[in-house]
Amino acid sequence: MDGMINWNFDKEYHNTETQKYISAIELLEFVAERGVVTPRNISESRRRENVVRLQCQRLEKYGLLRKIAHESYEITEWGKNLLSEDKLADEISRAKVPQHLPDERITDFNGLDPEVIKRVNQEEFFEDPDNDYGLVNNSRTKTERRIQNIKKSRLNRVMREFPTNIAVAEQCAHWLRAIVGIHFFPDANHRTAMATLSFLLDVNNIQYPELPGDGIERAVLKSKLIRTLLVDVRFNNLWEKDELFVHWNRYFQNHLYDVEYEVDKTYSEAKLKELLDTARGMKGTI
Repeated sequence: MDGMINWNFDKEYHNTETQKYISAIELLEFVAERGVVTPRNISESRRRENVVRLQCQRLEKYGLLRKIAHESYEITEWGKNLLSEDKLADEISRAKVPQHLPDERITDFNGLDPEVIKRVNQEEFFEDPDNDYGLVNNSRTKTERRIQNIKKSRLNRVMREFPTNIAVAEQCAHWLRAIVGIHFFPDANHRTAMATLSFLLDVNNIQYPELPGDGIERAVLKSKLIRTLLVDVRFNNLWEKDELFVHWNRYFQNHLYDVEYEVDKTYSEAKLKELLDTARGMKGTI
C-alpha cells in the first residue's frame, strides 16, 4: 500500500526572516557540494543546530546520508541519485518533442466524475481478486468504507482546476501527480490514475500508445519513492512542477513521443522495493 513520510517534520521551525529552516533537499545539496560536513557546518550559526542534527539522523536512516565519524556525514550514492531528479526539468525543457495540434489536449471531462473514479478504484482493483490491494487494518469492510467516504469535492477540484492549455505529456504527468500525490485511495492510486487517464485520452480523441507502457513497474516504484522521500503534494501546490511531476513527464514524453531519456538502473527493481519498504517502515518511528 502506498505510504507517505512527511518530510516537513521541521516546519515548526520555519522562519524565513531568521533562516532557521533548511529543507531536506537543501540539506542534501549542501552535503553534496561540501563533501563531509557536521550539523554545526550546516547550521552556519543561523539555523538551529539541534534541528539540523535531527534531520541528518533521519536522512541517515533513509540511506541518503552516511555517518563516517562522530557527527560527520557524507551523501550516499542513493542520495545523489535522488538529487539528480532536480536536473530532469532542465532535460525536459531542452527536449525536442513533436508539435501538438491545438486540439491534442485534455479539455473534456465528460463521463468522468468522482463516482466514476471511485468505482474504477473499487471495482477494477479492490474487488478484483486478480489485483493486489492493501487493506486498511487488514479489513475489507474498513477499506471499502474508506473508498466510499472519499469526498467528491476533492476529486472534483482536481478536474475543475486541471490545466487545459499545456501539452498532453505535461497534462498526463499532472494527472498522475495529482491522484498519486494527494493519495485519495487506500491503495492502487497509480493504477487508478493510469486507468482514468486512458479514459480521458479516449474522450478527448487523442491517439496514444496503450497505457501503461513499457517500464511501468520501475516507473511506479520510483514514483512511490519520490513521493515518500521528496515531495508533499497538497491542494495548495497541486500543479507544481516538482520531482514527481518531472518523473512522470519524462515517462509520458517517452511513451507518447519516443523522446529518449537515459534510464537510471543503478538500483535493481528489487533494491528499489527494499528501499521503499525501509522508508515506509520508518514512518511510525519519526
